[in-house]
Amino acid sequence: MKWSLKAPRVSWDTIRNWFFAGVAFFLLGSFAIFTRNVFGDDADEWSVIDREIMLQVAELRRPWLNGAITDITALASIAVLSM
Repeated sequence: MKWSLKAPRVSWDTIRNWFFAGVAFFLLGSFAIFTRNVFGDDADEWSVIDREIMLQVAELRRPWLNGAITDITALASIAVLSM
């Protein structure tokens, strides 16, 4: 029996499939970590941060600014985006 020291040939399709599988698992793991941080044990910390940001923005509120922000928000409407 003769032993061969040559490595087996791997096709590019196999390499590409393993690459995409690795990317998919990485993205899935990143999503799992993100959702655990948002909704996990420290969700109360996130709600405190969210509340503080909301209160800071509410202090900046002015009557003349309401119209401008409403116009900016309207730019994301279905009518504008469909054009």
